[in-house]
Amino acid sequence: MKASSSTVQKIILLFWSIWYALISLSNTADFLKILGLFPKELKFASGNFDAMVQTTAKFDIPMPVNTILFIGVLLLEYLGTFLFWKAFKNPEDKNIYAAHSTGLILFGAFIFSDEIFIAYALEGTHMRIFMALLISLTALLILRRTKEN
Repeated sequence: MKASSSTVQKIILLFWSIWYALISLSNTADFLKILGLFPKELKFASGNFDAMVQTTAKFDIPMPVNTILFIGVLLLEYLGTFLFWKAFKNPEDKNIYAAHSTGLILFGAFIFSDEIFIAYALEGTHMRIFMALLISLTALLILRRTKEN
């Protein structure tokens, strides 16, 4: 198989598109399970809502605030999913920047939240995803510039 820079770009963008779709769906399933709309036995649920509630309990954050925050996370995840698929279909710089910016904002917010709520066990995962997004963005920009020359 002869791979070109375009092929590698597509693979990177396809990876993030699928990954974002999966986290969006597993977090949605988790939320619907919490709301009682999905069965409690459902295996494809992230458990992130309960993790967030346990983390924010240190500062007595009320459940409605947790719910609003989780809905905000879901919206950013779905936006990221949409933008990565858009970048996959049309890998222009503006689409690549938009998709990665959404991810960097989301995981940057998670990292700040980890610090605020002293959730150091979670911070490593969020930091690795943040760094993976930066590496992905850098690789895509290098591949795009290489192709131009």
